[in-house]
Amino acid sequence: MNTQWRRKFLGIVGTLMAATAHANEPDGKSIFQQKCAMCHLPEGQGIPPVFPPLAGSDWLMADRERTIKVLCEGLRGSI
Repeated sequence: MNTQWRRKFLGIVGTLMAATAHANEPDGKSIFQQKCAMCHLPEGQGIPPVFPPLAGSDWLMADRERTIKVLCEGLRGSI
């Protein structure tokens, strides 16, 4: 993992750890509902072909670094 992505990943991990350390902070489900569910729907089923499904996605699970990049920067174009 190159330095830029490592910093982003560690920043995300640090943010998530800080959020879990405080009971009044939103959990992953809340973050998903606020940031992702509008396009990918509440259960992650998506609206193909514009917003692909996230739930059970072999494509996301196949490459951890790519998934982190998608979370940090989003994704455009064909999959």
